[in-house]
This record gives sequence, structure tokens and C-alpha cells, in this order.
Amino acid sequence: MNCFGLVMSMVYEIGLVSTHGTGKTTLAYDIAAELKKKNLTIRVVAELATVARERAIPIDQKTTLEAQAWILHRQCAAELEAKIYNYDVTICDRTVLDNYCYLEKAVGARQEYRRMALEHYAAHPYDRLFYLPVVGKFSSKKRDPDQEFQRAIDQRIVAFLAEHNIEYITLPPERRKWKSLVVQYTLKDLREIEKKKEQERRAGMKKWAGSLPEA
Repeated sequence: MNCFGLVMSMVYEIGLVSTHGTGKTTLAYDIAAELKKKNLTIRVVAELATVARERAIPIDQKTTLEAQAWILHRQCAAELEAKIYNYDVTICDRTVLDNYCYLEKAVGARQEYRRMALEHYAAHPYDRLFYLPVVGKFSSKKRDPDQEFQRAIDQRIVAFLAEHNIEYITLPPERRKWKSLVVQYTLKDLREIEKKKEQERRAGMKKWAGSLPEA
């Protein structure tokens, strides 16, 4: 039973989209901690580039087509796995969309992988996408600190989202506001979802009652 007094029967998915070094991973776990206080079950889909790095698979400016394809496939699988286990909320510490942008920056446009990312997004859309702007200090000790590369990825992501008319919410320049804003959007959306489900349940019961023969 969650904070709304109802049992959830779907997975609400948050996508955090940005270049590296913006504080995305910290934000993902901060959001998760806050939502757990509401008795929601949470799954953070970790950034697959970190997993790749731990396996000595090249990333960032040293990456290859095969490495980025591996990351993209694993991202799709990880998001689907979270849905299978029916968590209340899944938080994606990166999405298939910005993962593709890293591939494109490394090896150029590849229609088969662009199509893969977009078709996954179409079939399994994020309930909310939040774009993290590049503000403050570079926050990752595991990623390429080259700011020119970081900015190039950021620009590519913004252009890709615009090209495909993908809606997202841009978080403000003040990082301290990010967690509360994402949590507010999430809780509001969940309340609306539960309200709609309850209305549909009542309408179904009313229709069923009306179909019964009179005594």
C-alpha cells in the first residue's frame, strides 16, 4: 500500500537526460530516497556507461561502435526489467535517447541504432523526462572531464530531442532545487493516475450494476 492508500499496478518511469558530469547519478538516488519515504517501491536503473567502464569496455572519447551498441542494448533491457518487476517508480540514470547521442558523437549517425532508440522510447515511453543543464562544477570522477566534449554531448542531446519533438522539462540552474521539483512532479502525476484509475473503476462498477436484471 503506497502513500495514496492504493495498490499500484503500473510502473511510473522517470528519465534523467543530460551529458555526463551534471550530477545526474546523485540526483537519481536523492529522488529515490525521498520517494521511498512515501512507501513507494523504487528502482534506479544505473547508468550503463559506468558498468561498461568497470568491465574495461571503452566509453566517452575512447568508445567504439560495439561499446556504445552494448550500452544501448543493456539500457533497453534494464528499463524493461524494472517494468517486469513492477516497481512503483523507476528512475533512469540516463535514457536510451542520450545513450544514442553518445554513439552518434563517436561514430556518426547510424540509422539502425537511432531507430532502435526511438522505437524503444515509443513503445516504452518515460512518464517524465527531465533535462539537466550543465551548471556548476564537473561532478563525476569516473567520466571524461574534457569540458569541450561534455558540451558537445549536451548540444547533441538538445538537438536530438528537438529534432524528434520529444517533450522534456528543463531543470533550473540551481541544483539544490532539482530533487524537490522532480519529486513534486512525480507525486502529482501519481495522484492523477490513481484518481483516474478510481474513476474508471467506479464507472465499470456502475456499468456492471446497470447490466444486472431487475429483481
